[in-house]
Amino acid sequence: MPVANSTPFERESWIRVIEDRSELIPAQPLPGIPNPFKPGETMTVSPDPAHASLVIDQLEVGSFSWAMNDETLINVHGNLNDVRSFAVELAEFLGGVFVPERP
Repeated sequence: MPVANSTPFERESWIRVIEDRSELIPAQPLPGIPNPFKPGETMTVSPDPAHASLVIDQLEVGSFSWAMNDETLINVHGNLNDVRSFAVELAEFLGGVFVPERP
């Protein structure tokens, strides 16, 4: 795993974390999607490598993804009770903090 230090954490480092953590399952390619530019043909849509599902005890409980605007921010989705402990651990590892959104 990359070691968080005083340098800014980057998208490529986050992708390596996804590869290294067994709880984070990368999104899979989606084959057979209709090609909007070539009617009658299909294509495979490649997933963003900076997005992963959080799987605990063989259940998908949430997802984590790098911010679309390349801000040093990882979006966390899921029930707070299910994702909080992993999100806090991950944030500490990355040298950051987990800040849940308020409803």
